[in-house]
Amino acid sequence: MRKPRRASPNGRIWGVYAMWGLLAAVLIAWTGYWFVLRDIAVERVEAWVAAQKANGAEAAYSGVSASGFPFRLTLTYENANFIAPGGGWTLSTPRVALHINPANFNLFIIEPRDTVAWTTRGARRTFTPKKSAISVHVTDNKPDRVILDGEDIAVTRNDAPDMTIGSIVAGLRPDPRAAGDGQFSLEIKSLDFIALPKGLEAFGGTVQTLNAAIVLENGATLIAPSNDRVAAWKDAQGAARVEALGFVWGPANVTSTGRFVLDQQRRLEGKLDLTLEKPADVFAALAQSPTLSRDMANTYNLMAQANAALGVSFKPTLVIQNGVMLLNGFPLRTVDPIK
Repeated sequence: MRKPRRASPNGRIWGVYAMWGLLAAVLIAWTGYWFVLRDIAVERVEAWVAAQKANGAEAAYSGVSASGFPFRLTLTYENANFIAPGGGWTLSTPRVALHINPANFNLFIIEPRDTVAWTTRGARRTFTPKKSAISVHVTDNKPDRVILDGEDIAVTRNDAPDMTIGSIVAGLRPDPRAAGDGQFSLEIKSLDFIALPKGLEAFGGTVQTLNAAIVLENGATLIAPSNDRVAAWKDAQGAARVEALGFVWGPANVTSTGRFVLDQQRRLEGKLDLTLEKPADVFAALAQSPTLSRDMANTYNLMAQANAALGVSFKPTLVIQNGVMLLNGFPLRTVDPIK
């Protein structure tokens, strides 16, 4: 009977060498791939900055650094800012990170790593989140899905504390029901006012939930290259179709649907059909405001009694026309053009 042949020691050694050689080749290839992706990502951001300038906007940053090797790619931008065409609003932050998945270059995440400042119409708001991220999916070099997710956000207005937001999820994506339309969704939980809004003190300082589902008809024009995207959307017969908009705030539980367009002066024009559940409780709370006149408080008390007797929901109509907002024909305020 033959004895089994033993494997040659040299053969085993060469097998180990081959394995380590293959691993080294893979690591070298992946390293090269990572650095190529880094350069491509930096070039794409620079191309985007140039495109904004061509469209009448301004985008800039003071420096960029790369990190995350070998499994992630993160570009961190210092002193980033964006100025909309015409200077209608600006957005800036000291530090923002761009996370890129090397295995899927069409998906990236924007993570603010400091306070974000938004300035418009002479007002400056800042947003300081405990955690936030914006996920962006790109097809053919154009964003087709954007999702904002944030938690514990402190908000100031003109450097004074304004509110805090427990959580927010907002999304923008194409509407599969009609080419060129977009869907906007919003869900906010635990919005806490620092100072109670005048006339609504009895509602309390916390809006428990705020939700919206809006279809932007011909919304594709809002992301297409243009020196004035709002004008382009208006000229394309753009409209905001409100499929759902509502909130729960103290005794108020409001839902609504409606549709708005822009008039010749770029002001919203249209209407919302609202439904207010348990209106008697709401009017009774409004009557308790310490800033109301006695006559107004008596009016709210009478409305509370009348609605309590009816026992049904209250369904007013909010109309915006010729730059004036009206509730059941009663003027509330003027409406400014959208820049």
